Amino acid sequence: MLNKISRVILQRPNKTLNKIAAEVTPTEFGTKELSVLIDTMFQVMREKSGAGLAAPQIGVSKRIFVYGFETNPRYPEQPPLEYTYLINPKIVQSDPELVDYEEGCLSVPGYRGIVSRPATVIVHAYDMLGKPVQISAKQFEARVIQHEMDHLDGMLFPDRASKLRKL
Repeated sequence: MLNKISRVILQRPNKTLNKIAAEVTPTEFGTKELSVLIDTMFQVMREKSGAGLAAPQIGVSKRIFVYGFETNPRYPEQPPLEYTYLINPKIVQSDPELVDYEEGCLSVPGYRGIVSRPATVIVHAYDMLGKPVQISAKQFEARVIQHEMDHLDGMLFPDRASKLRKL
């Protein structure tokens, strides 16, 4: 994993962004490499004022993402989100109600688009040691999770946007 870590965020049309990311394997849990990757992802996300960041965005095609902020200039109306990482996440439940919201992405700079997503989600994932965790998220946190999950499945927000505009 370590030899592929970049501090540069890949941008569309980089083909790595369109690949389905591989699961973190049992032998990768608890390793220094996994810890360094997650630390690097948090650092890059903060440096670029992201709300979240998926491993494929920095060239590591693994099912890992991070999110969180105290304040975010890209989403100034949003309250703080606790800094969180999820490994091998799976959405196990989502609200049938969809909510529209304008999204952006560090991998698609200069664009915003309206995306409809479930208002709440429940996610099963793992921590760095391979211990199961569950997250119940609503509103903006649920949106960030779903946006980052799309990255793990090789999708970018314009693939889901009903209205796309250039900033």
